[in-house]
Amino acid sequence: RDYKVTGVQTCALPIYLAKRKFRGRGGQRLHLHWSMGLMLGLLLVAAMLALVVLFFPYARYLPEVEEALAQSTGRSAKVGAMSVSVYPKPGLLLDNVRFGDQADSDAILIPALRLQPVIGTLLSPRIVFREAELRSINLSARTVATLSRILQSAARQSATAGVLQVSVVKAELSFAGLRIGEMNGDFELSGERLLEAISLRSADGKLSAQLRPTASGVAVQLEGLGWRPAQDSPYVFDSLELKGEISGPDFVINSVESRVFDGLVRGTAVLRGSGHPAMAGEISFERINVAKLGEAWGVGRQFEGEAAGKLKFSASSDSWSAMLPALQATGGFTIHRGSLGGIDLPEAVRRVSATPLTLGGRTRFEELSGAISVTPGASRFSRLVLNAGLMQSSGQIEVSHDRQLRGRMDVQMRGRADHTAMPIVISGPLKSPLTQTAGR
Repeated sequence: RDYKVTGVQTCALPIYLAKRKFRGRGGQRLHLHWSMGLMLGLLLVAAMLALVVLFFPYARYLPEVEEALAQSTGRSAKVGAMSVSVYPKPGLLLDNVRFGDQADSDAILIPALRLQPVIGTLLSPRIVFREAELRSINLSARTVATLSRILQSAARQSATAGVLQVSVVKAELSFAGLRIGEMNGDFELSGERLLEAISLRSADGKLSAQLRPTASGVAVQLEGLGWRPAQDSPYVFDSLELKGEISGPDFVINSVESRVFDGLVRGTAVLRGSGHPAMAGEISFERINVAKLGEAWGVGRQFEGEAAGKLKFSASSDSWSAMLPALQATGGFTIHRGSLGGIDLPEAVRRVSATPLTLGGRTRFEELSGAISVTPGASRFSRLVLNAGLMQSSGQIEVSHDRQLRGRMDVQMRGRADHTAMPIVISGPLKSPLTQTAGR
C-alpha cells in the first residue's frame, strides 16, 4: 500500500514503521522496537529544523530587526547579517551591528551580537532577551558611555525590546591606542536595568578590570596577580592595583601600587591621548631587587642591591611603543647592601695605572646614594656617595643610550696613612668598564 505522509504525520512515520513488519535478506522478518522508532522520529524532526535554520531567508527580515533595535535603543541601527545558532547556546546571531550613523563621533560597532530571547515574550508587544552577548567589542570610554545610553533607552516600557543580562566575550580595553585584549565578563545592571559597571577578567584570570560610567567619563580600576603586560614582556607584576578616570583625551591615574622585582612601587600619572601621546607623573619605590631589574633591562645581574627612591617623569612621542626611549626623569635613589659588577675601585687604587685597564671584579658596598637624571640620550648619576667599610667614594657616572660609560669616582681609603682621595676615571662599555688613575 502507498501511504501519504504530510504535516504532523511526519513525526508519526517512525512509529508506523515500528509497528509494521518487513522482510530482510533471506526472507527473515525484522521488527523495529517502539523506542527505535521514537529516536528516528526525533532525528527526523531535528534534521528538518536544521534545514529550516540553514535555508531560512533571514535577509528578508533584516529591516524589521533593524527597526526594532533602533526603536529600543534610540539610535539608528544597521545589521550586516543575521542567523540563528543552536549550539552551544540558542539565540539570534547578528553580525557587524552598528548603532548610530558612521559619521557620528559616538557610533559604535559590535562585530557579533547574540540575543537569547525569553520564549514567553516572543508573541508579546515587548520582547525580552534573557541575555545579550557582545563579542570582540572595543571598550573605550566613548563606547562605554554609548552603551550606557543604549541600555537606558532599552529600559523604557515603550521600548519594543529589553534585556535582562549583558555579557562580553573577547572584548578589548583601549585608550588612545593602548590596548588590553581577550577580556571576558558581564555588565552589572541596576534593578531598572541601567548600566552600573562592566566587570572583566582576562582569559588566564590574572587581570581583572572594572569600568564604571561617571558624569565626566569612565572610572577605571585594574587589579592583577602575576600579570605580564605582554606575552614576551620581561616585567611580571606580582600584584597590581590601579585606580583612575578617563575623561575626554586624558587618563588620570589617581593611584597605582604594584609589587614588582621583589619590591613595592607607588605613584600617580596622567596619560594624554590627544595629538602625540604623552604622559607625566611621579613614583616612589622601595626594596627593589636591582639584579632582577637589570635582567629586565637586558644588562643581566651585573649590579646587585636593594633600591629605594623617588622619580618624577614625563615623555612625549609619536606612539606609545616609542614612549620609553623618549622618557625624561629626575630624582634620587639609595641602594643598600649591593655591588657594582665589572668595577673594582679598590683594585684600581692599588694599581695606580695611567692607562685604561679592564679589571673586572666587583665593588661591594653597604650603601650607594645619589641623584639621577634620565634623558633620551643618556642616564646621569650624580652626587654619588659610596660607603664600603674603610673605603668611601664620591663622583658621577653617565651611561649613554648605547650603554657606554663616562665618569669619575674619587676613592678614599680610610685605613691608609694617606687619606687623600684617588681620582678614578671610568669609561668603556657597561659590560666591561675601563678604569684608570687620573691626575688629582
